[in-house]
Amino acid sequence: MVMSRQRNYYLAHREQVLSAHRAWRKKNPTYSRRYYLANREKQLKQIRSAYLKRRHGLTDQQYEAWFEEQDGVCAICRQPSDCRLAVDHDHVTGLIRGLLCFACNASIGQFGDSPERLRQAAEYLERALNWIEDQKEREWQTTQTK
Repeated sequence: MVMSRQRNYYLAHREQVLSAHRAWRKKNPTYSRRYYLANREKQLKQIRSAYLKRRHGLTDQQYEAWFEEQDGVCAICRQPSDCRLAVDHDHVTGLIRGLLCFACNASIGQFGDSPERLRQAAEYLERALNWIEDQKEREWQTTQTK
């Protein structure tokens, strides 16, 4: 691997470079904060772009293509999100499955990405709703006979 001249210099003079950096930061304590506030949107976009590329191998254009393909909504609940949709991926293969809202992404993660466990949870909720409806019906019948 070919290293840049700047990187070679840094490695050879690491302590000297870090010392100079610390001195500059001491003389300019608010510069980083001012720069961040002045360029917040640009910084957030760069951070997001780097994350997508590093974590999922996606460019901004590829993310936007997925987003447009899903009509800008979560692939599960089909609801638009207030913030960017999360990239859902298979944890074994790393392949991207779609874009999800935070709630749906966290939910399937809690179920270990297992379709069987999700089906069991859905069946449980249906049984519970039926039980609740039965209880309401019994309560209503009781009040009608009094």
